[in-house]
Amino acid sequence: MFAFMTTENLEQYKHVVRALRAMLEDGRMPLTFVVDKCASSIQAIREVFPGAALVICKFHVLRAIRRKARRNEALCMWFRKAIEAETESQFNRSLSMMQRLSLQFSAYVARCWLSIKEICGQRAS
Repeated sequence: MFAFMTTENLEQYKHVVRALRAMLEDGRMPLTFVVDKCASSIQAIREVFPGAALVICKFHVLRAIRRKARRNEALCMWFRKAIEAETESQFNRSLSMMQRLSLQFSAYVARCWLSIKEICGQRAS
């Protein structure tokens, strides 16, 4: 489904997500949605499909990180290791390495990404 929206606010997203739900046949509902970090789209999906899992698109996450890190390959590598970590220990080590490299970047990660880590660390791209 494609939708052209004049604005990307919560009401517009709800309208689009409700239209998607109405199109689904036999009451089959999606189990997972892959989204970017748009709070309005995430909230609309959570309201209309409360049982669905949300996964942030890895491409969009890494693109945002690369821009913020100013193409610093070491920061990008440690962030990628964090989102691909299989254990909490690996995740924490990656965060620690980012902090050693840049306190400013680490603060950005904490502020913008750790608050939604439950949907960042999923295996989807």
